[in-house]
Amino acid sequence: MMLLGVEKDGDCLYSEWRLTYRVGWGNIVSAASLLFEYTENPEIIVGDASGKKNVTVENAKELALCV
Repeated sequence: MMLLGVEKDGDCLYSEWRLTYRVGWGNIVSAASLLFEYTENPEIIVGDASGKKNVTVENAKELALCV
């Protein structure tokens, strides 16, 4: 993955990433679930490219449902 940018908004950091090779959605979810083990109070927002359908994920269990 390649980091495209990081933006700070109050206490939150927003990062945008680009995949450098194709992987399945299950692999992406597995990698993202590690945030909950190593970060205090992470929040992941999952959405489509148009931004019309967003899902806020607040724990690893909810993230597993996005598969």
